[in-house]
Amino acid sequence: MWSCLGARRKGWRRSVWIWTAIIEEADGRRWVDFEVGNRSEATLLRLYERLPEAAQYRSDDYQVYGWLPRNRHLAGKGGAVNRNEGIHSALRDRLRRLQRRTKGYNKSLAMLRDSIALVCLRQGLI
Repeated sequence: MWSCLGARRKGWRRSVWIWTAIIEEADGRRWVDFEVGNRSEATLLRLYERLPEAAQYRSDDYQVYGWLPRNRHLAGKGGAVNRNEGIHSALRDRLRRLQRRTKGYNKSLAMLRDSIALVCLRQGLI
């Protein structure tokens, strides 16, 4: 999911990406972790370092996922990958700063991270 730092009109603004991971435990518990940054592999790796070892990784077919173990990585746009879209929808619904057409915007990366964390805590996702 992406958003902007700075106003979405003429002037200074920068796109940022919000990487989300849904971790499903063997006992059925589910929780979310996220990282905010650019769309590079470095941002993904900061998130990946915090995640537990997984029996299977599911993602879309974006190129940075190419380094994941081939025998444990399923790439596609359906099923479990769509759960992330549900998380993104909930964040956009609860945070005006993430809505697509709004006067609200993110002034700082730290505030964006903190806002996402608060929504996730309130929803019982982390």
